[in-house]
Formats: sequence, structure tokens, C-alpha cells
Amino acid sequence: MGRDTTLAQIIALVEKAQGSRPPIQRLADRAVAYFIPPVLAIAALTFVSWYLVFGYLIPGGRLLFALTAAISVLVVACPCALGLATPTAVTVGIGRAAELGVLVRGVEALEAAEKLDTVIFDKTGTLTVGMPEVTEVVSFGLDKSDLLRLAGSAERNSEYPLADAVLRKVQDEGLHLVDLQEFRAISGKGIVAQVNDNYVVMGNRMLFNDMKIELSSEAEEQIRQLEQRGKTVILMAVGGRLADILAFADSLKENSNEAVHMLKE
Repeated sequence: MGRDTTLAQIIALVEKAQGSRPPIQRLADRAVAYFIPPVLAIAALTFVSWYLVFGYLIPGGRLLFALTAAISVLVVACPCALGLATPTAVTVGIGRAAELGVLVRGVEALEAAEKLDTVIFDKTGTLTVGMPEVTEVVSFGLDKSDLLRLAGSAERNSEYPLADAVLRKVQDEGLHLVDLQEFRAISGKGIVAQVNDNYVVMGNRMLFNDMKIELSSEAEEQIRQLEQRGKTVILMAVGGRLADILAFADSLKENSNEAVHMLKE
């Protein structure tokens, strides 16, 4: 669920899930529909048999005995487990999950949960705080302060979450932004901008491939090492050549380790 999900939306989701029927419940309802008429017929036949046919075996109490026999058939054959236990278990299960902070979109998901062996997380904002920071600047020949100034100036109009991290880094370093003449965001890849007289490209490998910007073996090794340490890597080129590599990291939430451990258990 998103972090902006309201309480009313959560309640509506839980009520919708509790009101839906899983495949096992639909199967139970069909079984009950076919099961009840024969049971009623057998109970009636039992009553008639003991009252009219075998009643002579119980002189003076055949009506009571016939009723007892018919009711016994109904009690023994009552499909309580099918007709009542299934919806009750679904309702209680979804409600209890909501109390523990787990929202189930539908009962099909709840029924399938017993077969889960893998849980995939959206990392940013779920396991992490959601405030990435620039942790490393790997320069290739240019001054790091100048590179950060160019990066911040290029990213000032970007809506990408990592752009805020770059701007915070620039502010922490006490650097001033310079004029931005041109800016273009390329979805899923990065940005292209003109800062003063500098043509700046910032993004991932796909963007660099599109722009025909080559990466040296040294740069590839730096990227590999940073990514192995769990960093998010953004490449920056100035004037058509790789200028630096920006590495980003996001802090884990305090309870993330405990949550992952509980899931493994």
C-alpha cells in the first residue's frame, strides 16, 4: 500500500476483501447446495420409516423416537464445516491480518499465501527510509566540487528522487548553482542539460549507450564495485565524455531487519 493511503481506504479494502469469496468457499457453497436436499429427504424418510413402518417395535413412544431419529440424521449430516467454517475463517483471517498491519486485497491472495516461498519488496520507502544520499563521487579528471555544481544545476528541474539527493549534497558542500539554459528529461534513462557552456548528460548505462558515450574499463570496474555494495549508480558526462560516477545509498528503516527475519521464520 502507498504511504498516502488513508484510513478510510484501508477500511474499505478490508471490508471488500472480507466480502469476497475464495475458490474454496465457492466450492463449499456448491457442495452445500447439492448436499442439503438429499439430507432433508433422508431425514424425512427416517421419520416416516420409524413412525409408520417400524413403529410397532417401540410401543407408546414411536412419535418421539421417529422425531429423534430424523433430528439425529440432520445433526450428523449438517455441513457446518463447509457452510460456516470457511467464511468464518476468511473473515477472521483478513481481520487479524489487518490488525497486524498486513492488508489483503482479496481472499484469493489469502488462500494462496500458504504456498509463498519468496517475498519481493519495493526497496525505496519500504525497507529504506526513502531519503537517498550521495555517498561517493568518483571523478575522472575534473574537480569534484565543479562536478557537483554542474550536477546540481542540471538536476534542479528534475522530478527524479535522486535529484533531491544531489541538490542536498550541493547545499551541504556550500556550493552555488549556475545558470541552466536547456533541460530535457528522458523517461527511465536520465537527463540532458546545458549548464553555461557545458553539455551535461546524467543517467544510466542505457542513456550513455544511446548517446554513444563510451565507458572505460576503469569506469566499468568502479560501477561494478559500487553496485556490489548495494549502491545506486548515476553516470555523468560533460562534453560527451564520462566525467564522474555518483553513488547513492538509502538508510534502512530501524525495523527492516526484524521484518525480514520474521518473514524468513
